[in-house]
Amino acid sequence: MIILISGTSCDSYNKKLDGISFSIGWVNLPELTNVCYDYPDGLSVGILENRITDVYWNEQYILAKRCAYDNDSIIGYYIVTILPEDVNRVPWKMWIKSELLSEEEYEQAKKELGLNEQEMKHTNIFKRRFLWW
Repeated sequence: MIILISGTSCDSYNKKLDGISFSIGWVNLPELTNVCYDYPDGLSVGILENRITDVYWNEQYILAKRCAYDNDSIIGYYIVTILPEDVNRVPWKMWIKSELLSEEEYEQAKKELGLNEQEMKHTNIFKRRFLWW
């Protein structure tokens, strides 16, 4: 029983997003994938949570897509503005107060900000999974 429990718990994944102080990863379940801000002292705080899949970024913005828990369908989008690091405040700002954006809102915001996913760095954590549910 102990071998079974120790062999199935505490699985994790963490990938630093090149060029910025953020990472994407999960502990125990890929379905709990988060985008985190990585503090210089090694601590991290989740800023986008619950099954984040595609993440695009540059030095100013992070774009992320969130999937449903039971399938690959996209249920919403996030846009995060990366702020200059300052010890007196958090170095990010959510576009529209951390709410999920609809596809239309997301496309409009990208257009307003002049963002093109094809010109940004990209990772998709679920393409690396062997099994799905």
